[in-house]
Amino acid sequence: MRMLPLVCALLMGPLAHAENLCTGWEMKVEPDHQLQESDFTLESSLHALEVLGLLARQPRHELAAFEEHNALTLVKGWLLKKAAVEAQATAQNDDEAAQVLQYCEFLINEAVIHD
Repeated sequence: MRMLPLVCALLMGPLAHAENLCTGWEMKVEPDHQLQESDFTLESSLHALEVLGLLARQPRHELAAFEEHNALTLVKGWLLKKAAVEAQATAQNDDEAAQVLQYCEFLINEAVIHD
């Protein structure tokens, strides 16, 4: 039940498949660990929430921290991307610039997957 507000936040809004918002930004993470903008989708976020739910119900194992990090990264990236696209859709220039900047900085600095 605690995840319901997060699921609602994921589902609401105009974002279906947004174009790349961070074209031209230099990625700072190794390419084989770097998530791409196309990785942040509603489907991947919902799957990540399922993974988090499973992890919460199971005893901790040695890879749980990596799985948790990966799932949280996908959800955070989706929410930041969604906010940036929504700011663009409402044509609020200052808000749009701030939201896109926040998303792109996340993408180039934090969007890392651990395997």
